[in-house]
Amino acid sequence: MSNRVLFIIPYFGRFHNYFQLWLQSCKYNPTINWLILTDDKSIYDYPSNVNVIYTTFDEVVKQVQACYDFPVVLTNPYQLCEFKVAYGEVFSGYTIGYDFWGHCDIDVIWGNLRRHLTDDILQSFSKISWRGHLTLYKNTEHINKLYRTPIEGIDYYKYAFSNPTGFPLAPDERAINYLYETEGEKIYKDLMFADLKIRSYNFSLLHFPPEDDYKNEHQIFLWENGNLQRLYTHNGVVHKEDFAYIHFLKRQMTIDKTFKVSNRFLIIPNKFLNVKDEVTQEIIMYFSKPKLYWSYLFERFSVNYLFSKLKYFQSKKTFKKKYGFVPLKAIKFQLPSYKTIFNFNEQN
Repeated sequence: MSNRVLFIIPYFGRFHNYFQLWLQSCKYNPTINWLILTDDKSIYDYPSNVNVIYTTFDEVVKQVQACYDFPVVLTNPYQLCEFKVAYGEVFSGYTIGYDFWGHCDIDVIWGNLRRHLTDDILQSFSKISWRGHLTLYKNTEHINKLYRTPIEGIDYYKYAFSNPTGFPLAPDERAINYLYETEGEKIYKDLMFADLKIRSYNFSLLHFPPEDDYKNEHQIFLWENGNLQRLYTHNGVVHKEDFAYIHFLKRQMTIDKTFKVSNRFLIIPNKFLNVKDEVTQEIIMYFSKPKLYWSYLFERFSVNYLFSKLKYFQSKKTFKKKYGFVPLKAIKFQLPSYKTIFNFNEQN
């Protein structure tokens, strides 16, 4: 019997314009379940494996606070990212009967997840993936509480959960990965996902070795009947690679009014398109022409972006004031070790 899997997503505010496509990609993963806690009561065609509970952000804050004997700081929905590692405890009432629980983002389109997360993989690892946009944890008491383990004598989770400026290193990524590695828990790191570079208008994938850079020159994606493929051209030939999902990483994606949710569509920079015919090299080349990414450039001059940067620097300053140093700045992820990513002994 396949391992039972549940993703938990507290989300408050309006869903994005391609949320129905996200739901469509969930539908084609019928043996995986999603639970959404939200206040967006807009009408969507929810598949049977996506359960929606309408609630308020304040109610979720109360649910989080009930798990801790210290005051948590949770003033806006975005701060829930700090608490992802604790969902196994906070939402334990929903995870009963599941072998794995996890958290994920909705700015993604799923491929065939079971093809990439076989039972052999799930049985062999206590944590699946190293990025916050898809992480699974084995649903055991030990694993669900492991995030509470101090790192170098510091209760980082208490600091992250109770400090208004947040934690300088993402608890759901760098901190938790370092902790699992030092505690001897196995992390599955080889999940094939397409994490798009935020600075590039055309699709360019993060985390792959330099020898794969040629694939980034001319590529688009095709979603068909639940399968997600990267289509790229090289030496005059169209190549195909299967991916578990594509993550748009704050990228604005558009949908024409004529677009219809179907079992086959193209994902191009930065748009979803219906397609019936075979995807040729000419089509790939046409949709991957180099362009300036004006929306990215404009966003970098926005008040919200500047505020987020100030908040990050403030978080480092506050941490350094308390402990006398700051954690290492995030560096490019490298297999097989996380040990240079999170080092409390670094003096800055």
